[in-house]
Amino acid sequence: MALIDWDEKYDIPHPLINEQHLHLVSLINRLFEQMRAQQGKGELEALFSELVVYARTHFQQEEAVMKGLEFPGLAVHIKEHREFIAKVLDWRKRIEEKTASIDIEVLQFLKKWLTGHILDLDQQYAALLPKVPG
Repeated sequence: MALIDWDEKYDIPHPLINEQHLHLVSLINRLFEQMRAQQGKGELEALFSELVVYARTHFQQEEAVMKGLEFPGLAVHIKEHREFIAKVLDWRKRIEEKTASIDIEVLQFLKKWLTGHILDLDQQYAALLPKVPG
């Protein structure tokens, strides 16, 4: 059972960005499965750290695409990305300090943020991307 089921409504007409979104969904689903299977804290923490690193890489790539499109909403998008990274870095710090854990609250936040972000802000710049015949 996945926490996030990929749906074509999440598609962005940019193969690399779409692939990265799929990978982020996969990381969140793996975190969910490991939490449900009661994996060791070290494994969960390593996967959470991988998610943080990958999200940063994805955001840099996505921002470069938007800059190339001269997307007028770039500043808002960058702000959203920075706020997300700050939130997950705070969680990671609290997890490392043992004052928080990776639980359903964290996973629901990740799910809601990613799916909402793709369906709202990402679709705004996606409308400017050239349509690939297919």
